[in-house]
Amino acid sequence: MNLKGHEKAVLSVAYSPDGRLLASGSADGTVRIWDTLTGDETMAPLQSGDGDVNCVVFTRDGLRVISGTDGKLIHLWDMRTGREGMAPLRGHLGPVWSVALSPDGQLIASGSEDKSVRLWDADTGKSIAVLTGHTDLVLSVTFSSDGHILASGSGDSTVRLWDVLTCQSQGQPLRGADSWVLSVAFSLDCRFIAAGFGDSHEIRIWNVSTGNEIDAPLKAGCSIAGLVFSPDGSHLASTDLHGVRFWDWKTGQDVTPALSGHNNSVEALSYSPDGLYIASASTDNTVRIWDAEHSQTMTQQLPSHTGSVNSVACSADGAFIVSGSTDRTIQVWNSQTAEPILPLLIGHTKAVLSVAISADGRFIASGSADRTVRLWDGKTGKSIGQPLEGHGARINAVTFSHDVRWLASASSDGTIGLWALAGDQRPTLRQLRCHYRPLSIAFSSDSQLLALGGTGGYVTLRKLSTSGSYTTSGTMRVNDDVVRSVCFSPDNCKIAAASFDRNIHIWDVETRQRLQTLKGHAHRIRAVAYSRDGERLISGSDDCTIRIWDASTGQAITVLYGHVTSIRSFAFLPDGKKFVSGAEDGTIRMCDIDSAMALSSQASLPLADMLVGSRLDDGWLVRASGERLIWLPQEYRSNIVVGRDSRTSLIATHHVVLSAGTVIHHGKEWTRCWRDAEPFKLASSS
Repeated sequence: MNLKGHEKAVLSVAYSPDGRLLASGSADGTVRIWDTLTGDETMAPLQSGDGDVNCVVFTRDGLRVISGTDGKLIHLWDMRTGREGMAPLRGHLGPVWSVALSPDGQLIASGSEDKSVRLWDADTGKSIAVLTGHTDLVLSVTFSSDGHILASGSGDSTVRLWDVLTCQSQGQPLRGADSWVLSVAFSLDCRFIAAGFGDSHEIRIWNVSTGNEIDAPLKAGCSIAGLVFSPDGSHLASTDLHGVRFWDWKTGQDVTPALSGHNNSVEALSYSPDGLYIASASTDNTVRIWDAEHSQTMTQQLPSHTGSVNSVACSADGAFIVSGSTDRTIQVWNSQTAEPILPLLIGHTKAVLSVAISADGRFIASGSADRTVRLWDGKTGKSIGQPLEGHGARINAVTFSHDVRWLASASSDGTIGLWALAGDQRPTLRQLRCHYRPLSIAFSSDSQLLALGGTGGYVTLRKLSTSGSYTTSGTMRVNDDVVRSVCFSPDNCKIAAASFDRNIHIWDVETRQRLQTLKGHAHRIRAVAYSRDGERLISGSDDCTIRIWDASTGQAITVLYGHVTSIRSFAFLPDGKKFVSGAEDGTIRMCDIDSAMALSSQASLPLADMLVGSRLDDGWLVRASGERLIWLPQEYRSNIVVGRDSRTSLIATHHVVLSAGTVIHHGKEWTRCWRDAEPFKLASSS
């Protein structure tokens, strides 16, 4: 995403704590606030009228932005009013080059051309201390993540460490090349400090405790005006000539390719809190947002998942929905408002492949391609203990027993993990061996049977005791293909298996006899689930459709369209009248079953035909069937007949924009069409 609006060089950039806003400071004398979801400015530019804005940072609550200027002042802007929340902080005798906020939000640190570092009370603006010792201008200040140490980088070629409690210099100055220190950054664990130098074009890293430099400097080839560690501590990002360069700082190797695209030098960097994006500020007057996975693409941060939604689950009381994604995150949603109710759950280092919620709502479990299972607090979203390890390959599925005695995990290493959930103790592992790779797992409602589905077309039943011992209760060979999803009927008498052979196979649990084979999908099936009353069966496929079946007769009742890619997962709400589906396209949809049953089973229509009889609801174009299709900017809404309600909810998706009934752009760069195009100007579909 390329954010344009500043009239001169952009000198600083910073994310808000929730990642939804981005602040940029410029030589044009303004601070601009951008919505990272849309690329729009959220308010008029903030103008202090005292010269270049050299630095910006958000307060911990995200309600204020702090900026430092050439006018020797520090301004605190209230995001609710767009005005200064208090009088500017005065004390520096020269331009303010850098500001930082302590992790607890109580202190503001500033570095100035007057060679000093100052500490301020963030609430009152009162000056607390003046830290002196540098012999040249101070260009960068930053706090350690524990808030105990403040680091400052100066034109005197040194980095100084200050004890925040005593306001005294800690140890000897760290000295590198005979060059200005333009940027400083602490590692996540506070053990190391990195500095970016100007004329010498290098990055040096020291051990904070010993003051010793680790290994040789990293040679960058240009001045390091911006330097920042990734939130997970694995990489170091630095400004490049026209973009961003990433380093494996422990080995000293740069991670290629570097990101390039700016037309001039890059002055500052900021990671999004989730570590998925990095923003850069440049003297070409623009701010850019990049995919931090070192991809040579600018990307738009979406309000939810940015990758495939691999799994969805609903709490037993229907209060919230949980989704897990390839973007390595877990999101918790309010099932009534379709709004996130907790910050993204971040911890997995690879794709989240499965999520589950315990029947009592206390726990959320997630399984990942990083070979770990994680437990999260269902109310706060906080991680419970350390990741559960023991599997030797990716975790394809996780599920809780209904009595919340067990958490089961299925892994590509050919094992099932049974984790005993006993009070506040760390779950203990008991592993069950399979002769195939398990991809799906389900408990019966009485928690006595465990069904496994996987490669080779097998479905296996295991009978569990309260101690975790088991006996094989039967193995059913569906076919020679892959069984991707299994589920019990509510009465535990049947088991449904969704197969890559494009069919759903129904078996009698007691006799192990095949009862039905449901055919209709045009591609392999990835998800299947019984309705709460057991009367219907729902399936999702790579053919992008959801099918509802009569569970007694096996007859198809209706076909639902809406997802544009493979459907990966289902979850029913407790009342049994609604379900949610997650898809590879990054969307989550909530559907009312009764409304869906009334829909015809016609094939998906061309877009122009979809609009016939459509209506507008709060900016969303809603199909006659009740399905939300597209969000429209204000200037395009006059062409649409305005209506009222809808019977389906789109919880998360990309935006699509129309002009006079014709799509002119969609997907991750949807804002381009209405930023760059004249209203109602028709263009070809993208």
